[in-house]
Amino acid sequence: MTSGNRYLGASLSTDLVRIAEKKAGKLISDRFFSPDDFKDLQHELLIAIWQAMRAYELAQKPIINKQAFAQDVVNKRAINLIKKAQTQKQGKDVSIRSLHDSIGDNEDYLLIDTITENSTFCEHKKVSFVEQMEFDLDIKLMVDKLPDDLKELYRLTQTMNITEIAKVTRKSRTTIHKKFEILKSRISKILADRS
Repeated sequence: MTSGNRYLGASLSTDLVRIAEKKAGKLISDRFFSPDDFKDLQHELLIAIWQAMRAYELAQKPIINKQAFAQDVVNKRAINLIKKAQTQKQGKDVSIRSLHDSIGDNEDYLLIDTITENSTFCEHKKVSFVEQMEFDLDIKLMVDKLPDDLKELYRLTQTMNITEIAKVTRKSRTTIHKKFEILKSRISKILADRS
């Protein structure tokens, strides 16, 4: 795959551009990147080459073989791009925040201050004790009819999120999420029947 990109005025030879283009072509065959990412990957790799060469020039270090130097820089940057994409796909870049963390520059304004009774995750109507007992019984009956793996998932969802359940059960998050969707649809059916 070749790119229509032109780098006029850049201090990179066509050989160095070809190295980045070739590596970008290999990266799009990886499961983390698509052909649509080709130009972006090529730009990332060219920037890495240019920055590394610029750092050597500023440090007044001679580069004996520019192609070998560029190949090394491109390989290292490609490894980092794959690791970053892998981390994003696996959800490892998710950070946990406290409700008491400050928002923005104002340390007096906390995340918990943004939660109001009108927030979507705080929506609930007041139900009577009897209605709540009936609902709990409906859920219990529904759970009793589930296969064992879904019963276990329901039990785990009471105290853990999908990522934690995946770690504990040693199953992929996708598998857990699919089963969770089944649970959710069954509970939604019960809620719809009650309305």
